[in-house]
Amino acid sequence: MTKPISITHICESDHEGGAALAAKKLHTELRGLGADSRMVVARSKGLDPTISAVPEPPTTFGRLRNRLAYRFERLRLRPYKRTKTKDLEIFTTGRGNRGWDLVRALPDADVYQLHWSHQLINYQALFAHLGTQAPVAWRLPDMNALTGGCHYAGACRRFEDACGSCPQLGSQKENDLSRKVHRFRSVAYAQLNPELVRIIAPSAWIQGEARKSALLSNFDVVHIRTGVNGRLFSPKNRAKARQKLGLPLDAKVILTVAVDIESHRKGWNLLVQAVSKLQAKDVVVATVGQQSSASGDVKILKPLGRLQTEDELSEAYSAADLFVLPTREDNLPNVLLEAMACGTPCVSFDVGGVSEAIRHGETGLLAGPEDTDGLARAMDALLTDNALRERFGSQARALALAEFDAKALSAKYLELYETLAERARALATGESSRL
Repeated sequence: MTKPISITHICESDHEGGAALAAKKLHTELRGLGADSRMVVARSKGLDPTISAVPEPPTTFGRLRNRLAYRFERLRLRPYKRTKTKDLEIFTTGRGNRGWDLVRALPDADVYQLHWSHQLINYQALFAHLGTQAPVAWRLPDMNALTGGCHYAGACRRFEDACGSCPQLGSQKENDLSRKVHRFRSVAYAQLNPELVRIIAPSAWIQGEARKSALLSNFDVVHIRTGVNGRLFSPKNRAKARQKLGLPLDAKVILTVAVDIESHRKGWNLLVQAVSKLQAKDVVVATVGQQSSASGDVKILKPLGRLQTEDELSEAYSAADLFVLPTREDNLPNVLLEAMACGTPCVSFDVGGVSEAIRHGETGLLAGPEDTDGLARAMDALLTDNALRERFGSQARALALAEFDAKALSAKYLELYETLAERARALATGESSRL
């Protein structure tokens, strides 16, 4: 009997944020396909024996080193405290302060799958450890791997060269932190063997961005879509879902979902503006995610808090007449696919990979970037036309099942892993010319 291929996923968490949930979903699907898939994370719920949290350093020196590394990274950002854009969400350098802990705890595997990480991965430490013999697959949940620190570049194209004069840091200096991070990553990435590395783009949009980046120019970038489990995310009884969630039975319900509802990139203020322009009556805006009391400025707001399980999220999507994602920048968001699988039509801005999920005029409607008038018109069109809303919802679920099925897409990952593992064996035995 052939031994199943072993995959180790490296991710910051197994439960916090869309990237972590996507990683866990892939891990679960791969195990269902017979692969020996395991996850190594910085923070875990501890409910799955195939997912392990990297232990803290056993020595005082190790713990002190991690604290100093964390403090050092914070100090590097301090000079930009007054100049950085007020909307800068996160800027990470790839020098995770727990990078040494990961290297110490990393198990042997046929393939290493990288996901989003902030504290867990130090690129130079990890790639020096893996060397030129280890196959690496790297999924891009955002643009961070191809920039000098930002996670979405906006209008800036400096990642195509070497970064510097970073607009998000408010910097006018070529040799600023973004240039230094870009240089650090370039040296780290050079430790890998391009023949054994595949960059995985969940959307065609980010595939195009990665291929234009200087950092990833030596690596093949392949497109494998984000998937959704149509069994876990499926239409539920709307009346029962609303009753359970405390939503009015006779209102039109708009739902939006984000880890941090009020983050600038997720566009909460744009949704507030669009809602104020709606012609539709008896509308309630329901939100899932972290939200402050300041959001109460929307009189028709119904915060649902943080829903933890697929079942709860599926009920929220099913309870809504319409799912709205007012994002300024995005890759291929899980939440769109989940809403579609639940038969809920979607409205968003035409940014990033969003249009790869929302087919305008078929499964939902798109407005131009930050066009709140257009967003309001799109919401009104669906809220006031029951037949159109039903048709789009039905077509949305059909598309989710046909093109974004998690099991089918995980099989593509598995095929890629097997190809990489075979290539690694051939290189190790000097038979690579046969491939």
